[in-house]
Amino acid sequence: MLGPIPFLTDLDNISWLDFLALLMMGAALGLPTWLWLRPFWRDLLQIIQQSRRVGQGDFAARVKLDESSALASLGVTFNSMAQDVEQLTTSRRAMIDAVSHDLRTPLARMRYRLEAIKSGADSGPQVAALERDLGQIDALIEEWLTMSSLDSPQMQMNIQPQAMLPWLGKIAAEFSLSGKAPVVVNQIDLIDPHLEIDSYYFGRAVSNVLSNARRYGGETIVMTLKWHEGMAQLLIDDNGEGIPEEQRSRLLQPFTRMEGSRNKATGGFGLGLAIVAMILRGHGGQVSIESAPAGGARIILAWPSPLRV
Repeated sequence: MLGPIPFLTDLDNISWLDFLALLMMGAALGLPTWLWLRPFWRDLLQIIQQSRRVGQGDFAARVKLDESSALASLGVTFNSMAQDVEQLTTSRRAMIDAVSHDLRTPLARMRYRLEAIKSGADSGPQVAALERDLGQIDALIEEWLTMSSLDSPQMQMNIQPQAMLPWLGKIAAEFSLSGKAPVVVNQIDLIDPHLEIDSYYFGRAVSNVLSNARRYGGETIVMTLKWHEGMAQLLIDDNGEGIPEEQRSRLLQPFTRMEGSRNKATGGFGLGLAIVAMILRGHGGQVSIESAPAGGARIILAWPSPLRV
């Protein structure tokens, strides 16, 4: 409260000294307020401008605020949101391109085979080829639905203790090549270690990695089970050509493949490792890619789990 001020009761009696005193009083109050609000208003305008750019489709827009700014935390949140939107948009664009390619190719072959049957070609081989093309489309849709279900917020993993060695041995037997199955190595100081996993989805993750190792890696595959201070690890090594370091993080994104892998010999849709990463996130863990001792690729599945007997 300012007042009461007796000399203001009669405005006719106010002198220039009174006006000067009031002006100085206002400046003393207003100038510090303006100096305090100016950087705040400047940062707020920057956030408004960048948010408009994002709204217009420029998802690379970011705000740059000093750490001392009162809006620094809001700027960090905005940048994180913009990055998520940019990644989602990029992933969606890649998904549309990849699905279009992977559906267009078998559909084109199916049209060709139908025309061949109409022209009087032997229907037996053509029908068998049509069934293979339909199987490829079914596999793509199945992978797509699996990724969509894992990405759902309502998705809950059914995590329970699992005897790991016989379980891994059963999965390895499904990927035997010429009678040679992937080797399971136990580096846990227990004869029969039990770890907590969702046996269905974690089995899907291991199968995806083994499938990639068989397709791209080579004949020798080694699965090594480890546990240390509450963290479990499953290392899957192959003796192939390996994965270049600059492509490792990219391969964990949906519909992403190494250069030259999109061909009839190798197949695949670029969803395998992305699904593995989503399953490990559902277990509270993560996937990483390194170089194997034999020169191939090493896929590391790491997740928190108590060790049970």
